[in-house]
Amino acid sequence: MHAMHRVREQLKVSGKKVIYNRNRWYYTDQLRYDVEKVMVSLDQSGIHPADPVVLSAPNSYEWIVAYLGILMYGATVVPVNPQATRVELNRILEESAARGVIESRGMRDVQFELNTETAPVYEMDGLMRASISCDELGQFHLECFTQAKTNVPNSVVTEHRRDVSRAEGASSHGVLLFTSGTTGRPKGVFLPVELLHATADEVIASHHLTSEDVCYGFLPLFHINAQVVGLLSTLLSGGTLVLEERFSASRFWETVFCFRVTWISAVPAVISILLQTESCGSPADHVRFIRSASAPLPELHAHRFENKFGIPIIESYGMTEAASQVCVNPLPPERRKYGSVGIPRAINLRITGEQGEALPPNQVGEIALSGDRLIKTYASGDESRDSFRNGWFMTGDLGYQDEDGYVFITGRRKEMINRAGQKISPREVEDVLRKHSRVQGVAVIGLPDEIHGERVAAYIIPDQFSKQEELLAELKALCEENMAPYKQPAEIKLVDVIPAGPTGKVQRHRLREQEIARMSLSS
Repeated sequence: MHAMHRVREQLKVSGKKVIYNRNRWYYTDQLRYDVEKVMVSLDQSGIHPADPVVLSAPNSYEWIVAYLGILMYGATVVPVNPQATRVELNRILEESAARGVIESRGMRDVQFELNTETAPVYEMDGLMRASISCDELGQFHLECFTQAKTNVPNSVVTEHRRDVSRAEGASSHGVLLFTSGTTGRPKGVFLPVELLHATADEVIASHHLTSEDVCYGFLPLFHINAQVVGLLSTLLSGGTLVLEERFSASRFWETVFCFRVTWISAVPAVISILLQTESCGSPADHVRFIRSASAPLPELHAHRFENKFGIPIIESYGMTEAASQVCVNPLPPERRKYGSVGIPRAINLRITGEQGEALPPNQVGEIALSGDRLIKTYASGDESRDSFRNGWFMTGDLGYQDEDGYVFITGRRKEMINRAGQKISPREVEDVLRKHSRVQGVAVIGLPDEIHGERVAAYIIPDQFSKQEELLAELKALCEENMAPYKQPAEIKLVDVIPAGPTGKVQRHRLREQEIARMSLSS
């Protein structure tokens, strides 16, 4: 049965609590009614099936309604960070050839004020775009607030859409996401609804989700993780979603206990913050597990969290190109391995050497994927030539697979530090520095060096009680004890913040760019 048909069938179960958001329960009847309103609004706005429609709004019930409405209508969702600037939004409109925009009125008004814009007009490349307001406050409704002002032949529109949607199967509906590319131009990743469905089913199977489960979701819905792992897997399994606009440490445990949450979709940054909190009871009585994704989870943090709260952490590995889940650790009582992202699920994975050859267990190389559970090419951008080789997708991630099939991530190919020909993994150095109890955050990068080509630089967010000179001396001693001299940081800096993305993943490339710019100004 088609994925959206299955969701529609779940919504026909009358009177069931399905989403909690902003101090209100939403039942299946209300959700079904509101989704149908979106479909009518899309039709009245001139949107056709398979047309791309941009969705830009904060985490909310309204976001979910718009997302499901676009997919059930047969159009393609283009999720965008609601904090994107107008310049960034216009770039995505151009790349996607979107025919419609659904955005929150509140975010739109703020952006117009910041950008001194007077009217929300979306006309570029001669394409007409209907624009719909998604009011995130109070009762959900849609309204058309712009009128098409161009009279472009439909053939021009179709041709332009074909140019930016070259991926096989891109004529069907699904989700089109844009990720950062090495060329500076965003990569378009088109995920057909069938792929979203299949991956959500894998999440359901690997986590044993049922209609009795209550998921606590606060990761950004414009990311594939929250869409597939949190939202679609919950809807398809008939469960309940407690949705927050964003993570809040002060409300976390109260929410977990109040709603009898059974599992939580999180990221390592959240787990690190929760280590500094105290629960108001015994969460392990009803919380089956916390799922960690989107970034490497320090093994030390996993041990500390499980010892403190009694909740198993299930580390996983995923990416946009595979509609989220690639690997995941089994649930207890099956064997989990700390430091591993688990076992591949319904996807072929191998570790490759410099010439693309398959490497034996426990040898580090680039992770390559193949199979039906990932894209075959990018919808836009110039990365396909380097990323897809002989039927394999080259992830750019470095790691190894042990004799039992468990995968361990060691870093990113393009982030490896080259010190006089010796390759150093930033994560390896970070894992050593994290062993210090006073380290709250860490990022390691390579900086230009006249003698060695690159030198290792470490940036540390300390706790508020640390004495600077004492901590730096202890960190230096820790590195000397645990690493060969060439891997040890040439400099360690204490900082207040480290650049990170919306899901908390450290952005080493941004940190490196900032530091190189600072060095240029000071020279």
